[in-house]
Amino acid sequence: MLHRRRVIVCVCALMLMAVAGVNAGEGNPGYTVGCEGFRSDGGQLVLNRDNTGAQSEAFVVSAIDGAGNIIYEPEYDVFFVGTTVTIEPGTEASWTSSPIYNPLTLRVVSPAGNGLDAQVIASAIGTCEGLSGFGAIDMLAAFARNAVLRLTGEAYVLQPSDGETSMPLPLNAAPPRPVNPDGLAASQPGFAVVNTDNLFLRTGDSVRYEVIGVLDGGTELVVLGRNEDRSWWYVQVGGLRGWVRSEFLVLRGDLTGIPEVPVTGDYATPSLYVGYPGNQLYALPLAGTSTLCSLPGNTSFEVIGRTSNSAWYEINAVCDGVSVAGWLPADLGFLRNPGFVEIPITFQ
Repeated sequence: MLHRRRVIVCVCALMLMAVAGVNAGEGNPGYTVGCEGFRSDGGQLVLNRDNTGAQSEAFVVSAIDGAGNIIYEPEYDVFFVGTTVTIEPGTEASWTSSPIYNPLTLRVVSPAGNGLDAQVIASAIGTCEGLSGFGAIDMLAAFARNAVLRLTGEAYVLQPSDGETSMPLPLNAAPPRPVNPDGLAASQPGFAVVNTDNLFLRTGDSVRYEVIGVLDGGTELVVLGRNEDRSWWYVQVGGLRGWVRSEFLVLRGDLTGIPEVPVTGDYATPSLYVGYPGNQLYALPLAGTSTLCSLPGNTSFEVIGRTSNSAWYEINAVCDGVSVAGWLPADLGFLRNPGFVEIPITFQ
């Protein structure tokens, strides 16, 4: 079993998709509770409650036993309003404390904030063989007593300095522009202010790494860590964690105690940008072979292979609603490979 990961991420693999026209607080995630921990059964969370006041929705996952003892310490996470979190089934997490009494109750809560009441998005109850029941308790009071239903600090909890970063942007997705609640960064001994417009927040300390979001000038950042030479800073902003380049920041306060942290992100994936619509995607990198579909314009496609002379690129695309791999002549697109990732030869 996995032991304790980030909230929501600790119980699922995430895929973010733009959504519209949904009611606030929708969701159908399922979980199975057992003696050692819990497992995701799949489902979705629709993020449409701005309980942070920053166009983001915060969530809390926690669990108690039959006596109200916390068996999974409340863990918080924040995602942008207007997306759906798809929960992959089968991911497991261990309890942080051993249960003593039955039943065991897990809850996923969208906390109160920004004028919204707390809302239970999902719950699961189970028992553990060999444990006795405690008797009737006030479950709502038990969860509230442990600060599960209401967050302080506008639903933003300072994250650990472990080098973990938020998910990179999917290809062709509009980048989020996160901000922190007023005063959160300045409440720390030291903080940073973005000194340029459109500063990339990345998964590592180099332009080779994936982009997470874009920061506006004047955005205040919580500083969590740094790289060895302090040329990049590991920061938190709007519930996201990532790396920003030092030369585009103004540093304020005392940052002498900020630790050096490991870089855990991935290099940017190679992509092929196709500007004009109507180019044909081929089954093989040969003239006269069958075509799979016509490609849209102004779109980037993930590159997964190339010919030995790089005259053709193999890309992932969607044809008639189905994901396919096909080939496009190199001169019909613009290769983007900021991570300098080696593209394998997949056709001789």
